[in-house]
Amino acid sequence: MDAQILWDEILKEIKEKISGPNFETWFSTVIARNIEGNTLILLVDDPIQQEWLEARYTSTVLEAASKVKASIKHVAFIYREASPYIN
Repeated sequence: MDAQILWDEILKEIKEKISGPNFETWFSTVIARNIEGNTLILLVDDPIQQEWLEARYTSTVLEAASKVKASIKHVAFIYREASPYIN
C-alpha cells in the first residue's frame, strides 16, 4: 500500500477520535513520506509540531494504523527541514 494512501486511511480513523480543532492544528499538514519495514515515516512542518505529535499522538496514530494495516508498528515524525527523506 502506498504511504500516502495508508496515511489518508489512518487520518480518517484519527479524525473520529479527536476534536476538529485539534485535528486541523496538528494533522492537517502532515504528509506521509514512505514506509520502511514496519515504520510509517511522516513529515511535519516544524519542530514544535514534531514534538507535540510524538508526545501526545504517537499512540493515537499507531492505534489507527493497526486498524488500517496491522504491520505498521512504529511511526516517525520527521521535521521536513531536517529530513533526509526530502527529494
